[in-house]
Amino acid sequence: MDFNFKIRLLGFYNEENQRMDEEKFKKEEAKLLAELLDKSFSEIDSDVDTSFVTALKGNGVFIFRDAKYNLYAYYPHKHLAKITEVRYNKKVINEVDLNYKEWFVPGHPFVIKSTSTNVVNFYSLTKEWTLFGIDKNSVYKSWNDYFIKLGKSTYAIDYQEPIDIAELRKLILHKWVCLDERDMQSECGDCDGWDYSGCDMDRCREDCDGCGGRRYKCNNSCFNIRNRVAVVICYRSEVVKQDLSEGFKILYEIEKPHSIAADNLWKQYQGLLKSLLEDCKFIQRHLGNIEIMDGFMQQYSSASWLQAKRHEKNPTIEIKCRFSGVKVDSYLISEKGISIRIKYDGFLFWRKRYEILSFKGYDYYSDSFVKKEFKLEESKNERRIEQLINKQKSGQLRCLRLTKGREDYWNYTFE
Repeated sequence: MDFNFKIRLLGFYNEENQRMDEEKFKKEEAKLLAELLDKSFSEIDSDVDTSFVTALKGNGVFIFRDAKYNLYAYYPHKHLAKITEVRYNKKVINEVDLNYKEWFVPGHPFVIKSTSTNVVNFYSLTKEWTLFGIDKNSVYKSWNDYFIKLGKSTYAIDYQEPIDIAELRKLILHKWVCLDERDMQSECGDCDGWDYSGCDMDRCREDCDGCGGRRYKCNNSCFNIRNRVAVVICYRSEVVKQDLSEGFKILYEIEKPHSIAADNLWKQYQGLLKSLLEDCKFIQRHLGNIEIMDGFMQQYSSASWLQAKRHEKNPTIEIKCRFSGVKVDSYLISEKGISIRIKYDGFLFWRKRYEILSFKGYDYYSDSFVKKEFKLEESKNERRIEQLINKQKSGQLRCLRLTKGREDYWNYTFE
C-alpha cells in the first residue's frame, strides 16, 4: 500500500494499562505506516498539550482517518500501527481540538496549529495543559458573570471588573495569558462569610450580634458560591520572561554610556520594543502590577529618555557612585554643570593636594535637581588628574565612576 495520501487525527485512547494488538492481516503495510508515523511524531513540542504529550509518550492509542473514512490506529509505545479492525468510539475517545486535526501525509511532520490567534491556553485542575480554539461567541456575559466555552465545557471567568466582551476576549487570547481552572471554595482565604462594609468601625467587631451592620454574603451573591469551579486569568511567567529578555538586552545596550551602536539599535528594534511595551501596558491594565513588566516599562522609558538627550545640543556626563556593598547612585548631568578643581592642604610648602568634583543641575535619571560634591583620591600621579580635567574641559568626558575609598576620599575611573 502506498501511503502518499493525507490523514488526520480524530482522537486518542489513554486508559491505564492500555495496549494494542499487532496487525493480523496487512502486516507489511502496517509496519511501513508505523515507521512513517514514528517520523511524523518525532518532533512534537512537549509544551503544547499535557494530555496529548502524556498519551504520546505513554500507552496512548491514536486514531486517524483518511478522506474515504478509512480508519488507522497508531501505538507509539510499541511502534505499532493497524490498518484493519480499528475501532472508533466517539463516546469514549479523548477528542482533540481543531488545532490537532490538520491533514498531513504519513512521514511528514504532524502539525499543531498553535500559532492561531484564536487559541486559549488552559491549565486544568488535573494539572493538564490544553489548547482550545474559540470563536467570537465563546466569551459572553450572563447576569453579573462572564463565561467562556472551551470544547464541550463552559466555565465562569473570575473577573470582577466591568469590561467590554471584545476586550475580555482579546485579553484571554493574548499569548502571555492562560486560564487556570480552580476550585473556588479554596480561594475564599480567611473570609468568614460576612461583609463588614456597612459596620460602624468605631464599635468592636466582636460585638457584631449587637451591631446589625454586617451582612452575610456566603450565598448566591458571592462569585465563589455561584461558581464552585471557575477559571482565573493568569499571566504566563515563563513566556513573559522569555519575550522580555530580548527587549531587556537591547535596552541595556542602548543605555550604555556613550554607546556608538545606540542609534542603530534604537532604529532597528524600536518596533519590537514598542510592541513589548504595549503588551506590558495592556496586561497590567487588566491584571494589575507585574514586577517584570513594570521593570521593562521603566527601562524602556529610561532608554527612550537617554536616547533623546544624546541628540540634544548640550552633552551629558554619567556619574556612578558606588558605596560599600552593592549600592550605586547614578546621575546624568549636563556637561556644563560639572567641575573638577585642585585644592591644597597644610601650611608648610603646600605639599598635600587633592581634587574636588562638584556637580549641580538637572539629573536626567531622577528627573530632579541635584547638587553633590566629592573629594577625589589624593593624586600621587598628577598626570592622571590632569587627563581627567582636560577630558572634561574638551567635552570628551562621558562617564565617571566613583568608588568609596578610605576616609572621605573617592577613587575614580573615567571614559
